[in-house]
Amino acid sequence: MQHSRTPLPSRAAAPARARGCSLGFLLAAAVALPLLGACTVDPVNRASGSTEPEVHTGPMRIAMITHGDNGGFWSIVRRGAEDAAATLPDVTLDYQGSAGDAKTQSDMIKAALNQGADALAVSAPDIGAISSALAEAQAAGIPIITLNSGSDLLEEMPAVITHVGQSEEVAGVAAGERLAEGGAQKVLCVLHEANNIGLQGRCEGAQDGLTGTGGEVVNLQVTGKADPGSTAREIGAAMDAYSPDAVLTLDPDIAMAALKEVTSRAATLATFDLSPDVLDEISAGTIGFAVDQQPYLQGYLPVTFLELAVRNRNEVGANSIVATGPSFVTQENAASIAALADQGTR
Repeated sequence: MQHSRTPLPSRAAAPARARGCSLGFLLAAAVALPLLGACTVDPVNRASGSTEPEVHTGPMRIAMITHGDNGGFWSIVRRGAEDAAATLPDVTLDYQGSAGDAKTQSDMIKAALNQGADALAVSAPDIGAISSALAEAQAAGIPIITLNSGSDLLEEMPAVITHVGQSEEVAGVAAGERLAEGGAQKVLCVLHEANNIGLQGRCEGAQDGLTGTGGEVVNLQVTGKADPGSTAREIGAAMDAYSPDAVLTLDPDIAMAALKEVTSRAATLATFDLSPDVLDEISAGTIGFAVDQQPYLQGYLPVTFLELAVRNRNEVGANSIVATGPSFVTQENAASIAALADQGTR
């Protein structure tokens, strides 16, 4: 289907962007959602063009194309997106995940555009691989929101109106500081995907969080989720080689693969993201904490924001990050979070 919308106006050159945390970001949408602590970047100026894209009326199709699999994390993202779409009149959601295959994700985006998507939500851990598909969306005047990964597109592409997720470096700093408070001096940061800029940002942030105490982060690339047995052995071998006093995994499945290797060596284990097993181990004290980026919000909010953008020309977030994390799950609050996880929303 060809789109007749006027392309979105081009954005002015992006100013330097500084990180900072504000304590309140109140959603002005017609949904009952909690107050989000927003760790934002400075807004990017959008030039006002001489023409405006048309206001859409009637049925609306939103495509959410992620790099996710059908595992625990991404099933919660999808649940959030579907719940949001169900509350909005005349909105149809097309959710697809590419299971980490960037070429497949690019093809999915192009197919969604050909099928008449009115708005697009994407995760973008490998921006270059999907840039041509996103350029097609921009040329057609399709508003885009990035989620989970890809916040750099706020500076690079005028069609991207906001990013929903967490600053991975900010979250990494917070994790590093928390590990340092627990006495960690050498942390093994386990990378389970190659070329994922979000995961790399987490490890870089953790190093920044440890720097004030003289701590060190050692990055370890492992086989990944496809072969947890090999990943566990690689983590064990690295622990023997580097003798870390803490291990930071970046995925709950990797945390569970690492658990025996870490605890048998009397080191601290912490992770990013949640699963029922991870929540059980946090409750038991065998995993110190999890950094929760609240995936339900990463699905729910882009759908809501895109509907507002298309129907009412609202740009929630002022071209910045709408932060869904970092939120920490510890032994003190794990039980209450686990009850919500049973409902499929955490």
